[in-house]
Amino acid sequence: MTAPNLATRVELIPIANNLKPGKHVAKIRAERGWDQWAIVGFSVGNEPIYDNIVITLVVSIFIFVVACSYMVFNHKYIQAFLNNIILYFNNRVNMLITLCLGTVFWISAGMTWGQNVPKLFIRQNELLPLAVTTISAVAYYASPWLIVSLLSLLALLILFYLRPAVALAMIALVIPFYLYPKPMFERMFSTTEVFTLLAATAVCIRKLINLSKLSTDISSLRLRLSLLDKAVLTFTILSLISILNANERAAAITELRVIVLEPVLFYIILRIIPLTKNELVRITDYFIIGASLVAVIGLIQYTLGINLITAEDGVMRLRSIFGSPNNVALYLGRALPISLAMSMLSRTHISKKRRIAYIAASISMLAAILLSFSRGALLLGVPAALTAIAIYYRGKRAVLPLLGLLGVACIILISFSAHPRIASLTNQTTGPTFFRINLWKSALNMIADRPITGVGLDNFLYSYRGKYISPDAWQDPNISHAHNLILDFSARLGLPGLASVLWMLYAFFRTANQTINNTKDPRLRLLTVGLIASMINFIAHGLVDASYWFIDLAFTFMLTISIIQRIMNIDNRARKYLA
Repeated sequence: MTAPNLATRVELIPIANNLKPGKHVAKIRAERGWDQWAIVGFSVGNEPIYDNIVITLVVSIFIFVVACSYMVFNHKYIQAFLNNIILYFNNRVNMLITLCLGTVFWISAGMTWGQNVPKLFIRQNELLPLAVTTISAVAYYASPWLIVSLLSLLALLILFYLRPAVALAMIALVIPFYLYPKPMFERMFSTTEVFTLLAATAVCIRKLINLSKLSTDISSLRLRLSLLDKAVLTFTILSLISILNANERAAAITELRVIVLEPVLFYIILRIIPLTKNELVRITDYFIIGASLVAVIGLIQYTLGINLITAEDGVMRLRSIFGSPNNVALYLGRALPISLAMSMLSRTHISKKRRIAYIAASISMLAAILLSFSRGALLLGVPAALTAIAIYYRGKRAVLPLLGLLGVACIILISFSAHPRIASLTNQTTGPTFFRINLWKSALNMIADRPITGVGLDNFLYSYRGKYISPDAWQDPNISHAHNLILDFSARLGLPGLASVLWMLYAFFRTANQTINNTKDPRLRLLTVGLIASMINFIAHGLVDASYWFIDLAFTFMLTISIIQRIMNIDNRARKYLA
């Protein structure tokens, strides 16, 4: 067995206590010392006199308070503080940075607000506010100076307050880049997390200001919970309760924050702020742009032969910004169907440049998935998503083309059956299939022991290698998830957690089918088709790999289900208005 948290476990065994001052002799003999119960060392000490410690602590606090009071009321220290500010602005570089940042902020605020500002800055189109907000975000992330990063965050907060839809687009853009956090205050902060919290703060400020207005109708602020909202709420509550059942509670709390609460917060923001059709499409466009950047970075790396993974069969695999090629295929598999669906828009509903951009993004993502050599994506996820697009887009006319594609796929699979990545799938004594089967057996044992509560969020790794790992799979104890959608939710949250995700999927497809049948806008209809295909990829690829429990996958899941709900709400309002 391996210690659950991989930490050295030291058992303290008292030998003697309350001894009189003087020389004492202890004979220690090791028992089972062959790397199992080895003696780390011994310690001898005197118990401190706690009365003296309390007196010393009180005196120290008194001296500290006196010193602080002296610094506050002594004008010399105040003068020194002001002199430091003056020295900062006397530096030409600091002055230039401050002026540039202030200029960018006021111009962007003017373009975003569009009222009571010079005509030069009045909003003419959506491109300028998006561009300036993007510049502010880049300034926050790329600046080596803390003061510039903090002022950029302040600018972003105000910009997000003025345009919450732009905030959602920025979050969708940076979802895959959570692995490259921003260092501040000697800690690391994920850009996805920071932007989500900024957007939530901005939306809360807007709601409070609206409540403070006497003319605001309180009833207009109420949100009627849909079936999808109730499912997400149930999932969140079960995740909160699971903290009580986790042995490694610190890890569970961290996963609750970054993979449950923050993505759900993103879902809530998407649900409550007013959004137009163009803003919904823009959010998905930014999501596709972020995925395209992942694909392009990976393709450049593959061309240059850098940052690649050599599989156990000698195949060079693309991994882009992620730590694993499978993560690349999982994320791009969710974005590719949306991009493909939007590229099918006719020329009357989309410009030629945008259509070319969608097609180029789809090609780059498909190439990156192919070079990742992810068997789950190539054999399950992508084919299932493409099939869903064909069925929803072509209807009954898609049957014959699908049968033809199935035949071609079978021929290709037979042709490449000798390829190491394909041949290893049939090996049930060694290799990935062998380990995956043993992993699933261990997960079933884990669920059987705790079917109602599960082992808790992010506790699969510790329970697996500490207790449930199969003796045949001892070579790979560091597996953090069950590599199966059903087993993963059941192991973390118990069978009620599995029921919650099934409820979310049922509500999603029910809402999506209603939207497909009712919407008249070609853009929203094809966007819905793409989102359905993306969710099909979530299910198909999730049967053999990760599904939800990564930051990028969690945010993508919440983005997918929330946009479907918003499209349906827009259609309902439109029909009500026409009636």
